[in-house]
Amino acid sequence: MNTYQGSVGRPAMPVAGGPAAGPLKRPATLAAATWLALATGVLGLIGGIVMITGGRASIAKFAQQTASDVLGSDSSSDIVNGIMGAAVDAAYHTLVAKAVVGIVVALLIVLFGVLARNGSTGLRVGLTIVLVAGLGAISGLQLGDRQALPSATVVLAAVVPLLSIVTIVLIFLPATSKYAKARKQV
Repeated sequence: MNTYQGSVGRPAMPVAGGPAAGPLKRPATLAAATWLALATGVLGLIGGIVMITGGRASIAKFAQQTASDVLGSDSSSDIVNGIMGAAVDAAYHTLVAKAVVGIVVALLIVLFGVLARNGSTGLRVGLTIVLVAGLGAISGLQLGDRQALPSATVVLAAVVPLLSIVTIVLIFLPATSKYAKARKQV
């Protein structure tokens, strides 16, 4: 028997190499990282959808304000409106492309977040990679145009980096790594 025989009245304690203490319990660090990864992905997804749905109006408002600041009363001429309409269309198409990239990366974050909950080192590394990609694809692409974007998109894009960094730290804390190692041995 591989147990430590305690003194009278004390229960025997298992020692290394002894019987398992029951099913492995997922550490709180990994559970929190999973939820944060899911939140990060969902916020990125919502931000991309808001960019697409509210982007054209936001860009048009920004362009009109910029034109009136630069041109003053001449900003309402037909020539200016025609040029501005073409510029708004081009800017909106660029915005949609950025939003689609952000949505795809957000979906990958959700996927890897769900898969990484078992603690596998490979999936935790994969989650880290998509979270880092999300810093650029979700936040970087969106915050670069913050003056012309809907306010909700800017707020969501600003929260994503914080959640991403906290998630990356949590998935590589010792408790999570020990859990992954123990699952590998089972």
